[in-house]
Amino acid sequence: MSDIKDIADRLIGWFPEYQALSDAHSEMKQKNIPKSDNYYHRLGMCRAAQLKNPLWPSDKIAKVFGYIKEADDIRKKVDWESLKKADYISLLKNKGDLSALYRDNPDILTRFIPTLASALVDSQKDLKNNDDGINLGLQNPEISCRILLKDFDYRSNKWEK
Repeated sequence: MSDIKDIADRLIGWFPEYQALSDAHSEMKQKNIPKSDNYYHRLGMCRAAQLKNPLWPSDKIAKVFGYIKEADDIRKKVDWESLKKADYISLLKNKGDLSALYRDNPDILTRFIPTLASALVDSQKDLKNNDDGINLGLQNPEISCRILLKDFDYRSNKWEK
């Protein structure tokens, strides 16, 4: 379990919105269906948005939790070690010329930037799925999210009809 997930479970696990998201994530892990994260992001957010939290709007709480999750995903997916090993002295010696930094530290180009770009693209997709799930739940507060998602093709991340 990641450090952030462990902290979240201990500090905010009592939020019903967090539990809805956590349950969807656990089901996704258990079923282990490739590319199903598109479906489960929407399912968890839809369920969370349908909750009636008397203190805060459930959709806003779920959205914050979604951003926290994506920040943790980026932390896990990016090759930060290649950035940590970079020699920043070359940047200073060359008066801030980034090409010198890249030339003297090829791992930044071959490892750090590609993993960062990939993580950001995936997080952008996940955040859009989150927003779509929240909107689905808000627009249909009395209909089961599974029923609402029955025509959603998780592999293509598109609606079938």
